[in-house]
Amino acid sequence: HRLAVQPQSSLGTGANLRMGASLPVENGKALLPQRDNRGQLTTLPLAVLKSDTFASAPLPYTRQTIIQQALLYYNTPYGWGDSGDGVDCSGFVVRVFRSIGLSLPRNADEQEAAPGWKRSLSGKTTAERRQILDALPPGSLLHMDGHVMIYLGKSDGDYWIIHAYTGHLETTTAGPVYRKTMRVAISPLTLQRSNGVTFLDSLTSVRQWLPDDYSS
Repeated sequence: HRLAVQPQSSLGTGANLRMGASLPVENGKALLPQRDNRGQLTTLPLAVLKSDTFASAPLPYTRQTIIQQALLYYNTPYGWGDSGDGVDCSGFVVRVFRSIGLSLPRNADEQEAAPGWKRSLSGKTTAERRQILDALPPGSLLHMDGHVMIYLGKSDGDYWIIHAYTGHLETTTAGPVYRKTMRVAISPLTLQRSNGVTFLDSLTSVRQWLPDDYSS
């Protein structure tokens, strides 16, 4: 197989594969699915694809890889349901983790409910949330109602995330203003949601998909 490892991997045919998509390989050729004039499935053989946009196996299963792949999406437009050339929050996470060979549910709430190591933040104070995040490794997922983010780590007292989101509330001298973002951005958890509550205090759970010994 050839696995797409860039956000948009061009095939040179006018078609693009998104990160994590894979193509079977036969006789040294990658097989692009096509529909013939009868509507039946066929394939278009393509030359072996460039290594900088495609890999022959999933990328290394490390936190560093997760973060590197996530950063490739920086500034990508937001697209509900991954419409157009954009991604939504859960689609972004799905594609990043698919590039390391891990298939996650498509919906953010389903990702939060999936089996695996998870810690609930329900009922936690701000101080308790900070204590939990201080011990959380980068590459983990942060969840709040209807939204999922990839945790990048702590710097200068702030906790940083990368996520696909629509916007946030800002406090100005004229009062609160909702700023539309509509892209994949790096943000601190001090951002406010439309209801005025910070992202930090809106978190419902944190999740790790990698075992603790994957420290790189």
